[in-house]
Amino acid sequence: MTTITIRDALESGRVTFSASWPRDCIFYLCNNHILLSVFFAHEKHPYGKVQRGLVLFNSLSFAYFITAVLHVFVPNDLARGAIGITLGTILQLLFDLPASMLGTCPCAHGCFPPFVQGTCRGFALACLSLHTCASFIFGLLGAGALAAGHLLTNDETMPQVVWDNFVASKTNAFIGAVPWNVITYAILRQCEVGDGVGVQRETPTGRDYGSHGMV
Repeated sequence: MTTITIRDALESGRVTFSASWPRDCIFYLCNNHILLSVFFAHEKHPYGKVQRGLVLFNSLSFAYFITAVLHVFVPNDLARGAIGITLGTILQLLFDLPASMLGTCPCAHGCFPPFVQGTCRGFALACLSLHTCASFIFGLLGAGALAAGHLLTNDETMPQVVWDNFVASKTNAFIGAVPWNVITYAILRQCEVGDGVGVQRETPTGRDYGSHGMV
């Protein structure tokens, strides 16, 4: 059995750290979910809090843009709510996916050829840069749309309503990202079955991550 460090395992996209499927799944979510990873990513993960915070900022900016535009251009409360829950959530998930690839890209997994891994990492960095620029623009457009709508309607409740819808919409997107992460984890773990690679036992910050096949 080949043994690698936990940092090398995380950098290569490895998802199997123990014999426990649920335990490793939770660990994967902590390192790859767009919100959870900001707070719970392993301290030796090669992608730090700055990159993860940037990805989260991009996600929030786009969600604010979607919420503001729907509030201004869809006057019916029922229709706006339905569109926000369905189309709004889907658009957010699609927008979040490329940016979150910086630290989660399945194509960079070690079971793929080096060329594919390198290409994917380069694409991920490009996506983060483009998403950051686009997020500033989307955030400004959302604020502009909200300001224009407020001037036209003189509705004093608009900011609070938009904020409430924004929180609800973003919460739905964060929850919706969990099944996607779990499916990705399941596929990658199956890819690692029988590869003869183990991860060194380490107990950073009191957490124990056993070697594959040793716990």
